[in-house]
Amino acid sequence: MSSCSTLSKFGSHIHGKEVLRGEAAMLEELMDDRIIKKVGGRFKLSTLMQKRLAALIHGARPLVDLPGLDQPAGQPPDSSKLTTEQLMRIVIQEILQDKIYLDMEQNVRVRAPGESPGPLDFDLNQV
Repeated sequence: MSSCSTLSKFGSHIHGKEVLRGEAAMLEELMDDRIIKKVGGRFKLSTLMQKRLAALIHGARPLVDLPGLDQPAGQPPDSSKLTTEQLMRIVIQEILQDKIYLDMEQNVRVRAPGESPGPLDFDLNQV
């Protein structure tokens, strides 16, 4: 957790703003450098999240199941009935579970089953 964040029993203060516990947990995941490094930087993380959120809002099927969502067993949640916070949690989990990534043209891609996460960009040391 960063030095500008404090947790309490009822909520959190992050950068001087009080947020609910669920939002604090989500923000903490975004502040973790692992998710930033996994995607390739803050700009790419922001781009990936915005594009994936837009896709979910327009009816794309979530690629992960989240506990606590009202959904029939074995079926993905209906993204049109989810809150923005729930959609953000889905996107964060899709990234952390290597389900989605940005290709070289900055398009969101779904990783095929068995496809190696590998580096998302080429390695300059190999050039």
